Parts: sequence; C-alpha cells; structure tokens
Amino acid sequence: MGSNNYFWFFDNQDDKLVGKKGWIQDWLATLSTGKEISKRKMYTDDQTFRKIPKGFPAITSRTPHYRRDDIADRLLIIEVERRNNLIPEGNFFDEFIKKRDMIWAVILQELQLILKALTNKNKFNTQFRMADFASFAFRITPRDELCDQIDSVFKKLAFKQSEFTTELDPIFQSLEIWINESNVQSEISSGDLFKKLCELAEKERITGFPKSAKSFGMKFKQKLSDYKKFYEINKSKGKGNITFYNISLKKE
Repeated sequence: MGSNNYFWFFDNQDDKLVGKKGWIQDWLATLSTGKEISKRKMYTDDQTFRKIPKGFPAITSRTPHYRRDDIADRLLIIEVERRNNLIPEGNFFDEFIKKRDMIWAVILQELQLILKALTNKNKFNTQFRMADFASFAFRITPRDELCDQIDSVFKKLAFKQSEFTTELDPIFQSLEIWINESNVQSEISSGDLFKKLCELAEKERITGFPKSAKSFGMKFKQKLSDYKKFYEINKSKGKGNITFYNISLKKE
C-alpha cells in the first residue's frame, strides 16, 4: 500500500496501539524516513526489487495513541471541531461539480507559480524536523518579507507537535502539577525529581508513570527537548556523575 499509492487515509484510528495493532507506529516512523521495500523479483531466483514509498498518509482520530516523539516530529497536526451545520452528501457533490472547473483553474494557476518559484536555489535553515517540507515552503514564498511569517508558522507547528506528544505523558503531567504548585527554581537531582513526581503521580492517580529511577531518567532525557518548549530546564552534572536539573516556569 505504501509503495503504490501517493495519498491514502487511515480513518478512525482510536484503539490503543498494542499487540498486532502496534505495527502502525513503527510503520509511520520508517515510512517518513524513507524505508526501502526489498522483495524478490517475480520469476527470478537472485534478483531483488527495491522501492522507496513516496506516499502521504493521513490519519483521522478522536483519541490518537501514536504519540511517540519520533512520530509527532513528522506530523502536521490539524485539529477540527465537530460540525454542527451538515448538508446531505449529494448536495455537497452537486456543488463541487458546479465549481469543478474553477477549482482546477485555481490549482493549475498556483502550480505554475510554484514551479517557477522552485527555480529559487537559495538554501534555508530551519529547526523544524521536516526540513525538506520547510525548505519547500520557504522557496515558494513569493516575497522575502513573508519568510518571517512562514518561520512563525513552523514554530507554531513545532510547538503543537510537542504539545501532542506530551499531552498524555505521565511524566509531563506530574511535572506540570509540581512546577505550578511550587514554582521550583533550585537544582534537583534526577533521583529526587523521580521521587517527587512519583509521589504526585500516585496522589493524582496518573497512570503509566515509570516504576524505577533508571526508567524515569531515560524517558525524561528522551522527552527533554519537548519539555523545554514549556519550561526553562537546564541540565548539569554533579559529583559521581549525578544529573541535576534546574526547572522553572518560562519567562514571558
């Protein structure tokens, strides 16, 4: 499917991705990094057929569970509200058919402008994980003064990605409560931080919190770049190679 379709939907992906359903997270991650599909060429013994999927998957979900940071970094997250004013499907398609020529005229006109703009060979640097997509957006921007607006859009998208991956994160939920209650600004070791947040998780009945200090330390480091989008977090090393964190609310 990923190798012979340019665009496809996974609709209503709301179940927890465990067991056999867990494959979709690994598949999304490998697909976005250019996974190569290798298979034996039919009617041969030693010839291999290789292809890199180039399609664009889209997923709809009310309760998404694919919140791994490596996946969230490659998502364009679009939140929509429940529609209140509905029209029959037949009426919708009738209206679409009436405006079909106008829609295609606008699309083809925009494509001509994009093709012309792609002759721009300027190189753009970005902190957005999907750097190719960001570079494409900058290159087709018609005026240089709009680049700041494009940069602002990608910063908001990156923040939304971090928000998406931390929304149901038990460490982040406990950290949020602890910081808002105490507004901590002093150093704390990774072990002591684990104890405090673990106590809060038990008190607030937050499920899924790491069971050991070692597991907590690994997951905290893994998500540190996302946490820094919301809080001031500085990391340092003390005696005995102990990790310390200085955590506080971000300054406005």
